[in-house]
Amino acid sequence: MKIDFIIPKNNVFNSIGLLVNSDQASFVFPREYLNEGVSIKEKKAEALVLLNLLGKIKIETGTKSEFNKYDAFFSMVFLIKDYLRNGIYNDEEITYSYNKKGKIDWKKTLNNSSILFDATYKNLLYRDFVIKTHNYNDKNLISAIYKHCLDLSIHTIGFLFNIDIDVKTVELNDSRRKFFVHFLSNKLLQTFNDKKKTLFNHLLTILKNEDNSNSFSLLINEREFEYIFEKMNLKVFGNENVSDYYNKYSYNINGNDYLSSTLRPDIIYKDQVKKVYYIIDSKYYQYGYSKRIEDLPASSSIAKQISYNEYLRKNILCDNGDLRKVRSLFLLPFNGKNDKEFELLKYVGYAHQNTLKSRDTKDFIPIILVDLKSLVHAYLNLTSALSIEKLNEKISKIFSF
Repeated sequence: MKIDFIIPKNNVFNSIGLLVNSDQASFVFPREYLNEGVSIKEKKAEALVLLNLLGKIKIETGTKSEFNKYDAFFSMVFLIKDYLRNGIYNDEEITYSYNKKGKIDWKKTLNNSSILFDATYKNLLYRDFVIKTHNYNDKNLISAIYKHCLDLSIHTIGFLFNIDIDVKTVELNDSRRKFFVHFLSNKLLQTFNDKKKTLFNHLLTILKNEDNSNSFSLLINEREFEYIFEKMNLKVFGNENVSDYYNKYSYNINGNDYLSSTLRPDIIYKDQVKKVYYIIDSKYYQYGYSKRIEDLPASSSIAKQISYNEYLRKNILCDNGDLRKVRSLFLLPFNGKNDKEFELLKYVGYAHQNTLKSRDTKDFIPIILVDLKSLVHAYLNLTSALSIEKLNEKISKIFSF
């Protein structure tokens, strides 16, 4: 299958993710996620990383139909990796029965069979011998299902693993597929082996979604990535429950209060040592790529951060009774490898409120760029290069305390 990797440098593409259509596929990265010169191998590896990210987010927040799409894709990923590690599934299903011809399993016979005593010859007699048998029909059928699902997986997404082989498999019509699903469902109920359960579940998922395997979309709108960017920053850099810091506004009409709205901070990070609280506004804006002033957070975002600062200083106290030190900052994405000096976190300036007499430096809002690829890897626990400690080092150099 032919695959095109697209790394946008502008806003031409409004989607991110994988699109498969018969014998063609394309993968669209977030803007400048990778440099153009990277190898095909790295592009494929990072495509899998981003699909893992999108699948994780969709499973947490998406609809049932979205679950099915991502479940089928990741079941194919599992099966290809299983094949690359272990080869074609070929396991003999061992069963046990009583009083049939075959090899006696003495351990199970001793543990499970009732015993009689022969007084004449003074011997122990076993009423029921436990016989070990091999269920070759089941074994062959599971192997056939495995081959069919593997062939389908390789044809659909094998290009991501540099694998392109034909696996000899059975032709599957609708009635045979239904039989396979029924058979596997029963086997799943009968087995107590966790590895087999996992495998059978993935095979079932692939079979049930086979009709949609030739053409499918794992694309998200780029605007959805704003939410993902915030969610990643929250996990990597936040350490406080933001719901504890909601800023609420109300009307008082005829002596009664009516809640008007609530301002919710994106991320709260507490420096436990210095007793400083950082209010982080995560913005999936393009300044880190374009360097255009119009791509920075708007004045309304600046005003909101200053409002958070004032609210927390006035309403929440530290453990010792002192007002908390509160600072705000903006986090925006960029590609750190495009800079001469590669940085995962880069300070580029600050936002502030203009006044006639003076500026209150405690309300300066630093603008910090975060390397998007490193953030994705940190969110998925693939690296520890980005962390709260790294951000703390950066902002400690900016603020004078």
